[in-house]
Amino acid sequence: MKKSVASIALILFSVVMLRTLQAEVSGPCVNCHTMHNSQGGLPMATYGDTSQNPEGAGSGPKAYLLRGTCFGCHAQITD
Repeated sequence: MKKSVASIALILFSVVMLRTLQAEVSGPCVNCHTMHNSQGGLPMATYGDTSQNPEGAGSGPKAYLLRGTCFGCHAQITD
């Protein structure tokens, strides 16, 4: 009995969390993504690992062609 109640509670919690955690971003794609990580000869990405270029972060290719961290785009408040 306790297992079934816990299972139902977990399922309901998961459904509620999925509904509230939808990562919606509006605006032009170029605000968060870059095609070639360069514009005007300068790197577009503002973060990243240094495995591609140990001298500085933000100069190598990034996963999903992102210019910044997930938080940078998804935390923006738009009204």
